[in-house]
Amino acid sequence: MPRRVFPLSDMQLQKAKTGAVPYRLTDGKGLYLLLTPGGGKLWRIDYTIHKTRKTLSIGAYPELSLADARDRLRIAREMVAKGIDPNTAKKTVIDAVKKITENTFEAVAREWHGKFLKTWCTKHGFHKLQRLESNIFPWIGAKEISEITPSELLTALRRIEARGASDLAHRIRTTCVQVYAYAIATDKCQRNIAHD
Repeated sequence: MPRRVFPLSDMQLQKAKTGAVPYRLTDGKGLYLLLTPGGGKLWRIDYTIHKTRKTLSIGAYPELSLADARDRLRIAREMVAKGIDPNTAKKTVIDAVKKITENTFEAVAREWHGKFLKTWCTKHGFHKLQRLESNIFPWIGAKEISEITPSELLTALRRIEARGASDLAHRIRTTCVQVYAYAIATDKCQRNIAHD
């Protein structure tokens, strides 16, 4: 006769103590909390897909509550039922987010700045980045560099001009041309819109 598994409660999770060896608190249907000697309380889901047993890490307790862990279990089980491996789907999402965050204007500009910093005097390098941080990043820094339109960059530059700082706007545009040239060379975009 199989051992009956009782669902976990919030009270059990709050009182759970880590020990000298890792152990599990099982909720059922493959969901469990792994308690590690280092003090970790980690949610895991065991599942089988294509005749292979796998484990999916979904987060840590208490940041991920019991209710949220059960919701992620439901989603993972639905994926498995459709023949989709939850670990593969998770990796695809992580890779997509990483690609987007690595290709924002700010990320590319900081990469470019780090690459060329040693070729400038300290003061010049500081000012280049500080100008971007103050005048460009708040407006277009979070956008993917290949998706920024010339009019969006122009709007950011016109904000600088509106303060009566035309020379600064020109210098920042020149810096943006350099950032875009670097982005093209590193395959992060195809066109230098700062020239436009």
